[in-house]
Amino acid sequence: MQAKTHSHQYRTFDVGSTLDRVDGDWEFLTELIDLFLQDNPRLMRMLNDAVARGDRAAVATLAHTLKGAASNFDATEVVQRALRLEAVARDEQDTDLRATWNDLQRAVAELRSEMTRFLSDSRSGN
Repeated sequence: MQAKTHSHQYRTFDVGSTLDRVDGDWEFLTELIDLFLQDNPRLMRMLNDAVARGDRAAVATLAHTLKGAASNFDATEVVQRALRLEAVARDEQDTDLRATWNDLQRAVAELRSEMTRFLSDSRSGN
């Protein structure tokens, strides 16, 4: 598939820098996004369960995992919110765990929506 430039159309992740990271391989980029979209719901469920249990260690570990996955796409908002959740989870005195988790969920939902639109645009030739 021929490379296209969509980076200006997606504010939750940087197509251009991600494409650079995969040496311009458009097909590989779409595969990576597909994998993220397939795996992310499981990770989000695990995070939700850990938050509900108040398992701060698990929340920190899972937030760190999400941060790494999102950083592959330069998804700055998700990376920053996951970093914040990781920090809140590690701080036993911080009581903002649920609110921070809610903020991260919103950011991830927006990222997922734009990634889905990106795949649709890519496959339709837009």
